[in-house]
Amino acid sequence: MPSDGATRLGGVGALACAAWAMLGAGCDRSGPSAADASPVPGAPSGSGVASAASGDASRPRAFRWGEAVSAAARLPCRAVAADGDVRAEDVALPGSAHAGKAPGADAGAGLALGLAQEIPVDSWLRLGPTARLVAKDPRTTRETTFRGPGRARPCVGRREESWVASGAFESVVGAGESPGSEEWLVTPLAVLRYAAAGLRVSVGSSANRSTSVAPVSGLAFLWLAHDARARWMTDAGAGDAGGKGGGGAAVDGWERVADAPVTIEPIAPVAPVPGARTAVEACTALANRSHELATTLMAPSVGLPDASVAADAVVARRLARAACAVAALRLADLPDAPAKDALAASLKDAVEAWTALPSPE
Repeated sequence: MPSDGATRLGGVGALACAAWAMLGAGCDRSGPSAADASPVPGAPSGSGVASAASGDASRPRAFRWGEAVSAAARLPCRAVAADGDVRAEDVALPGSAHAGKAPGADAGAGLALGLAQEIPVDSWLRLGPTARLVAKDPRTTRETTFRGPGRARPCVGRREESWVASGAFESVVGAGESPGSEEWLVTPLAVLRYAAAGLRVSVGSSANRSTSVAPVSGLAFLWLAHDARARWMTDAGAGDAGGKGGGGAAVDGWERVADAPVTIEPIAPVAPVPGARTAVEACTALANRSHELATTLMAPSVGLPDASVAADAVVARRLARAACAVAALRLADLPDAPAKDALAASLKDAVEAWTALPSPE
């Protein structure tokens, strides 16, 4: 017969799994397998920023929330349309592509993507001025379109998450969507999440990060970075959280985006490095808060924790995920330099904090 402590830990584990299930992921109590070692949403990856999911080989890898995703979520994301010049920055050209060309002619060009090709999930894509890429998720059949000129990452970590540093983005409702199958869109100033919704989003270049969001159908939720503000394009719903356009008080840190377009702007001009630094600091604060709540949830004590702790932990994890994803995107847009490496190390620690599953003692 299990002891009271074992019974309680089992109950806490079930409560923790239920809390994480609210974010649309699974909970594997047997621990992660090698097949589950894909990048964690919000982890720095690509463009010289090391993946936080890889960890330190000299120490055991900590359990992580949501690693036991279904096999279907591991299926590759593919290009169902590719027009113009679309290249994966971090994927080398095949040797045959260099035949007859002068040395260095293709340096930094990256691999050109074509129709039905698997999209590299760990690489940034560079889209030319007239380029268009349509990525299709194999599980929900949701299609996301990226237009140039711009720089983007579809299917981050083989999940329904897209990062757009610049350029245009459009998403349509898929036929296989189900509860919990949220798409996340990360931009330099904000994060959008939605289920059955259509959106058109345009992100300015590094000189002008202004982002416009035009809802086409359904409901989305908007999280603003600490140094960004939203300007709603209609008076309907202004100042009213229940209004058609949103723009009222945020609930759990997220504002509703329904029928009214919204423009997201920097509160004040900020140079790229300071902007990345403050984003990492915001990520770290939210990640630490998430870790504290998770530790409380799993800590041995008399009786089960209050249900509000589990709810607060879900909210905190979602906010940490958003903030750390914005920080990772901003870092990826910086040139390689010691300052970037130092920020990447801090971001890695923060991602470890909000993704690691505390072990009950």
